[in-house]
Amino acid sequence: MGILEKINSLSWTPSGEAKTIYDEFLLNPDYSNADSMEKLLICLTYEGQYSDAVSLAKSLQNRYRRAERLIPYLFHAIACDLTGERDAAICGYKKILELDVIPSNMFSQFGIMYCCREFIEYLIENPFSTESVANFSFPMYKNTFELVLQKEWPVAKSPHFNVYCQPGSTAESEIDTILSQREQAYQHIAEYLGYKQELTVDLYLFEDAEEKRKITGHTGAGWAYGTSMIEVYNSDVKVNPYHELVHVMADTVYGNTVSAFSEGLAVYLCNLFDNAAAMDVINAPYNGLVKQFYQNNELFIIKELLSFQIGSAESKPGISYRQAASFIEFLIKKLGKDTFFGLYKTINPDYTPDGIAANVVEIEKTCGEKLEEIEKEWLDTL
Repeated sequence: MGILEKINSLSWTPSGEAKTIYDEFLLNPDYSNADSMEKLLICLTYEGQYSDAVSLAKSLQNRYRRAERLIPYLFHAIACDLTGERDAAICGYKKILELDVIPSNMFSQFGIMYCCREFIEYLIENPFSTESVANFSFPMYKNTFELVLQKEWPVAKSPHFNVYCQPGSTAESEIDTILSQREQAYQHIAEYLGYKQELTVDLYLFEDAEEKRKITGHTGAGWAYGTSMIEVYNSDVKVNPYHELVHVMADTVYGNTVSAFSEGLAVYLCNLFDNAAAMDVINAPYNGLVKQFYQNNELFIIKELLSFQIGSAESKPGISYRQAASFIEFLIKKLGKDTFFGLYKTINPDYTPDGIAANVVEIEKTCGEKLEEIEKEWLDTL
């Protein structure tokens, strides 16, 4: 069986960034192209096919020796660690340091949101595993494009924001309004979440969605990670000032959670605090629409909702964002805010069948009811 046939025969389905890479490779499996082979290497490592990953990584290292080709070394080393080949893993990590070009982006399915020299040095001393990654304290990191934009774009500052605007953009001309809206959102969210820290958020505002995609690689109107937010802002598109900030602050307080909970909370708080200014479609008032979806038999069952990265095509964003917000609003009112956030931080962003099942157990344990009963109680409120 060839490698492509082996990939196609595997039962595990990747999600998030892994699925994007996986799909890109299967769409164009070019064995002569280094980029395509690196996608295959990542797929094999995610799939747990470590022996094949090691073999392919060695082949890539021999064929492509340019300094920027670090993915073969990185995933070779990870695969070696996961198969107990510790000496070979250490050699791979040391090669990355020797080349002195650290890969800037990693993949969250491995628990790593980015890579840095300190992390590679840590892996030389500590074999790669879920536990070792969890025990590493990542330093603050900036994407390469952030460093470039911070040099090239004008910045406006407020107590909790550095706002970088594309020169000559709508955002630059409306910067005072933007700063005022963002500071108000920060105060509202901090009070609701019981947020006591002083946080500074870097906000990058693009005039054009395509330009944002070219520079950042992200599609969509808004994106939050760490303490950074990337958004489109023009005369027609203005992301609600609360949505991405909810992600930043909730992740800081309670950690990363499943998409239905994080997106549901963001849309719910947009409505709770900013109903009149909910300028974008996703964050506009949702209760009437959710009732209509229910009457039209268009809602997802809750277990299915928990399986989505909301915003993906399969999640039907026009429905799933609103449904998640309605369900989260129901849970907060049913459980009280403290109990709800206790649940929020125990739910894991795991979209495998086992992960979804574990999250259902946590919801049932907290609510004291089966998920079907909770779902019926919520539907009765619509």
